[in-house]
Amino acid sequence: MSPRRAASIEALVPSGAAVAFELMGEGDPAWLHPDEEQFVVDAVASRRRQFAAGRACARAALVASGREPVAIVRSVGRCPAWPAGVVGSISHTAGYAAAIVDQGDAPERGLGVDVEHLGRVEPHLFERLFTAIERDRLATLPAESREEVATAAFGLKEAFYKAQFPRTSAWVGFSDVQVEFDPADQTAVLRPATDLDVLHAFSWPIHGRWTRRDALVVSAVEAWPASSGLSADA
Repeated sequence: MSPRRAASIEALVPSGAAVAFELMGEGDPAWLHPDEEQFVVDAVASRRRQFAAGRACARAALVASGREPVAIVRSVGRCPAWPAGVVGSISHTAGYAAAIVDQGDAPERGLGVDVEHLGRVEPHLFERLFTAIERDRLATLPAESREEVATAAFGLKEAFYKAQFPRTSAWVGFSDVQVEFDPADQTAVLRPATDLDVLHAFSWPIHGRWTRRDALVVSAVEAWPASSGLSADA
């Protein structure tokens, strides 16, 4: 089993200018470059397989976007250290991994992808993960859709964190960003919920989308810096 092109994940990026690959199943630690292996040498077997799956997806995306399939080590904050000029994101969990990179035409933006098991975000976690407005909105949803939307909203916050960190190296908490979600078309708009300084580095609102992969929810955002002069709706 090897990574495959994931057009449905590419479609989650509002501008569409991205390349994504996914792997349904387990990765093989033998795929790891020696420079990558050092980061999981002492990890349990399941962690090594997930890490290998994510890196395999990332390298496939690099090749498909016209780059070299180089080792992707860790940078500050355990983030992937992409080659110079590349913007990307990786996410993995048991039995699934995905990675997304830019196509080389707009490297100043941030990209974030996140995958979560459906139902992982249980109601007892809502107060810690969501603002009061988000919790009120979730409470209005039918029970059959609330589980998916809560999982997606959490994933979108995680995706934004991944998109912003390479630019800022700063922490952003769950309550600092608010997700306005539309379950009908699986889209969302992210806005600042606090006056955290780092949030001023980006052009708002930030748009995100999500999709289902059986019992998984895959979410993605792209974040344009305020200094780019580009509209968040571009």
